[in-house]
Amino acid sequence: MCKYDRERQVLRKGDRIIFVSDRAEDNGHLKYGMTGTVLRDCPEDITWVYIAWDEALPNGHSNDGVCEVGHGWNTNKYSVEKLQESAEFDACSDDEFTLFLGL
Repeated sequence: MCKYDRERQVLRKGDRIIFVSDRAEDNGHLKYGMTGTVLRDCPEDITWVYIAWDEALPNGHSNDGVCEVGHGWNTNKYSVEKLQESAEFDACSDDEFTLFLGL
């Protein structure tokens, strides 16, 4: 996803996100690959997204008491991408898998 598309993405409270920028312009402690949870709906026309990061940040806050102290930090929407929900599959036996492949 390009920066322009990330700026227009709609994020909803509870969405899981990943930080995809080399560095945050406003917080040097955010690193590429860090994950967190969106705390407030963020429609297309809003630039800033409120996030509770999984890892505490040295200068993090609580986003006005909405998350654990030290985990809150807001950043530009173009710095994050929504994580896709992973599909869950039931395990199958070797015979079922072979049959599935048509072997």
